[in-house]
Amino acid sequence: MTPALDYSPINDCRDALSRIDDVLTRHRPFWQARPFSEQSVPDWIAEHPALAKLLLGLDDDSVDRLQGSDTALLDALENHFPVCADIRQLIALPAASQPQCSEPPAGIPGNKWRQIDAFVAAASPLRAPYFEWCCGKSFLGEALVTGCFANAEADPVLSGVDIDAALLEAARHRAVPKRQLICADVLGDDLSGSLHHDHHLLGLHACGGLHQRMLSLGAEQQCHRISLSPCCYHRFIADYQPLSQFLRAASLRVSADDLRLAVRQSKTARRGERDARRQLQVWHLALLEQRQQQGRELSRFQSLPHSAVKRGFDDFCRRQLAANQYPEDLVTVNDVDMDAAELRLRNAERLGLAAMVFRRLLEMRCVLDSAQYLCEQGYVVALTQFCDSAISPRNILIDARRDDSCGGKAQRESTALP
Repeated sequence: MTPALDYSPINDCRDALSRIDDVLTRHRPFWQARPFSEQSVPDWIAEHPALAKLLLGLDDDSVDRLQGSDTALLDALENHFPVCADIRQLIALPAASQPQCSEPPAGIPGNKWRQIDAFVAAASPLRAPYFEWCCGKSFLGEALVTGCFANAEADPVLSGVDIDAALLEAARHRAVPKRQLICADVLGDDLSGSLHHDHHLLGLHACGGLHQRMLSLGAEQQCHRISLSPCCYHRFIADYQPLSQFLRAASLRVSADDLRLAVRQSKTARRGERDARRQLQVWHLALLEQRQQQGRELSRFQSLPHSAVKRGFDDFCRRQLAANQYPEDLVTVNDVDMDAAELRLRNAERLGLAAMVFRRLLEMRCVLDSAQYLCEQGYVVALTQFCDSAISPRNILIDARRDDSCGGKAQRESTALP
């Protein structure tokens, strides 16, 4: 297995964050552009006409391929966008050797099992008792306590927490022994009595505010080890704030809305889901254009599931107008220019690739903020890419082991210094 990228020394983590912030600050017009919602063309086009021409000339297959792969995107744009070389270096992570994936236990979806298998392999060796954060049906925990892995402990103990009672009930029906499942809101309920120093705290694809709470509570309770694969950095956060003292003092401010870019990647989505999402985008742009022509603001966009496409354009408009406090208005397909919306989306998809160049960099900023925070709290931290992006684009493992030596205490105290 390739060794993980060791960010134990705080200064190494600070240096990486400083370099990332320098790139992001110098290229703010690119990653903060909103081509899917802004009427005007992005500000960067005037200074980079060759890049804009290249992007607008891409065919649909190329756009689809570049949207799904950071490596392919950086390769395609590097000659017209020199910052790609810097980004490639800053987002580089060692990849863990992929396990020989066995058949999943009954009831665990195949791709979810591949994620679990890779996560456990990259984090091994593991030691119980385990505490699974935002566990859902507790597939990860089930795999750990039922001996699915060659290096599994004998008779391990597992706890898990999730807010969804129905998911926890489904987990209980799987009759896994020695598993305590807690129904609680991890953002609001007091879980300090459930988490303790002996726990190995685990989170596979915990979103935004959920994983920030996981790290802060885990560090507060001094869990001996924390292993996290973060996901959807913008979710469950009204006003994004970094965890680490270092990044809280930085001049660059990144919003929760900015962090949506970090997960704008559809490589693992089904074709039907991607087509439905695109149709919703066309409808949104058509309605937006119609309202702008009437001089009426459409400032909020209600996020809808893919299935909303089945209810049609009229229902879509009713929901969006109600969200913007226009409940009495009626817009039908005859009131909009759908062809113009299609063209606008086509151009936005292509120009949006310039923003996507920075998506993994924004993700690394969040990941390194978590790593820096854990270093500040006295942990030794390593980073690994635990699976291929085809299995999951959210494939970074933050693996932290508590350093209870004097050196760890000195390291925590040093973080208050400039």
